Amino acid sequence: MDILDLIFPKECLGCGKVGCYFCKNCEAKIAKAYQTCPVCEKSSLTGQTHTFCQKSKRLNGLYCFFNYEGILKEAIHKIKYEFVTDIFTELFSVIFRNWQEEENLISLNKFIDQKKPILVPIPLHWHKENIRGFNQSVLFGKALVKRLNLALKEDILGKKKPTVSQTTLGPKERKENVKGIFKLKRQIKDQNIILIDDVWTTGATMKEAASVLKENGAGEVWGLTIAR
Repeated sequence: MDILDLIFPKECLGCGKVGCYFCKNCEAKIAKAYQTCPVCEKSSLTGQTHTFCQKSKRLNGLYCFFNYEGILKEAIHKIKYEFVTDIFTELFSVIFRNWQEEENLISLNKFIDQKKPILVPIPLHWHKENIRGFNQSVLFGKALVKRLNLALKEDILGKKKPTVSQTTLGPKERKENVKGIFKLKRQIKDQNIILIDDVWTTGATMKEAASVLKENGAGEVWGLTIAR
């Protein structure tokens, strides 16, 4: 046990039980996300983009683990805005227990096994990352590297300018807010990619990133988020 755990004991983010951030009872209540096509947002059992929705600059698929609510929402909020980064260790354990049990991951698992994609985190603007001290998408990516034996590449995408927080905007404003904000930092021709982010809401950010990657010659591009 870390000495900080003695001074500031961990408490379950759901019920307040001392000892961990996700007690077994509260973890069991975390709702799994319903998978949809990232283009039309209609049901897609495994998250693959519908054939009739697929176009050259669009995501080939999207997988989101959980609904963005309750204890899961509280965890992500504390990580991003209160900088309680040690929550990540337990959060990733929850994610990977779900990964082992979830049959709907079959298409993403097939993509990983056959295409050997690289992991590309959605970048933060340098100023925001300096203030926060980390990029939560990079932390997610580093955990995935250990489990999936894939390469994490932080130098593929950059963010050209700071943007207003997407949480303050409606769907149309979110799309406009992220238009043209990403730049390609190095060659990715024919490279298959998994884009990583913490939360999918309208998907505007990840869709814009996928478009930039595909415009510059990327192969298949999937999105992967903790919640939606």
